[in-house]
Amino acid sequence: MGTKKFPIENEYGQYLSAHSGSSNAYTGPTSTNYFFDVAAKPANDQDPSDSNPSPLREALDRFAQFFIEPLFLHSTLDRELKAVDPENKKNLQNDTWRLHQLEKSLSNPNHPFCHFSTGNFEVLKTLLEARGINVRDKFIEFHAKHYSANRMKLVVLGCEPLDVLQKWVVELFSPVVNKKLPPNRWPSELPFRESDLGMQCFAKPAMDSRELNLYFPFIDEEFMFASQPGRYISHLIGHEGPGSIMSYIKSKGWANALSAGAYPVCPGTPGIFDVQVRLTEEGLKNYPEIIKIFFQYITLLRESPPQEWIFQEQKGMADVDFKFKQKTPAS
Repeated sequence: MGTKKFPIENEYGQYLSAHSGSSNAYTGPTSTNYFFDVAAKPANDQDPSDSNPSPLREALDRFAQFFIEPLFLHSTLDRELKAVDPENKKNLQNDTWRLHQLEKSLSNPNHPFCHFSTGNFEVLKTLLEARGINVRDKFIEFHAKHYSANRMKLVVLGCEPLDVLQKWVVELFSPVVNKKLPPNRWPSELPFRESDLGMQCFAKPAMDSRELNLYFPFIDEEFMFASQPGRYISHLIGHEGPGSIMSYIKSKGWANALSAGAYPVCPGTPGIFDVQVRLTEEGLKNYPEIIKIFFQYITLLRESPPQEWIFQEQKGMADVDFKFKQKTPAS
């Protein structure tokens, strides 16, 4: 979108392309992640250093300026908004996105989880301009209101020595203003109130599929990283061994797959625990029985405390996954 130091449109992208790099970004419910990669070695193919930097140094300079003095050029804003529209249209035929938006639509309208999350050209530009709102001004206002050093995190990976990377980061990113904004939290409203629970909803899929989804309010695990109780519970519910939910309903010819897990909504509010069962035609006919079996299994789990051996089994499997994980790009 251009910056005061690098005002040429797409100069950042051109620099990355010229040095075997690329960039992208994605948004989550309450955050945005911007990332790039670039050639690891200098043009002379020597080991990188402060006096012989790799293209990373100049890429970081260009990257930092987006958070220091962005220009928000009109031409790039329109293009970015138009890029959002096909993404949303693609999601209209994706059952995962469709069901997620249905779940959001049935939540508390006073909580941000209920909002339309992906956006499209109509809601991001057309409707706003019809109300006399300048979209570019709103972008600038949002950047000024929410982009602050104390709300941001930065990770830099390079072949240079750590002290060199640290020097570059301090030099290039110190101008990012710390506005001392409070953490973004939403403790005043629940994503699902009592009146939003106990609901049964039927949805017609875009694809030929049959699925049973069970959603439950779950604890906020933001400060429970060390224990992660949701992983323990999802391990038991999603287990496929003898005596498990999946083992039983599969033997009845009712299901092909079952998964379970907790995911956060936003800081300061409860998360959601989601159970997904991929049904056969017979399973669809007998979905009330599957729900009954699920709650019987939950009752069984509540009769015994958490088991140390199950935790150790999970830990051992996670250790193996980490030890033998294939190398992947940092970005």
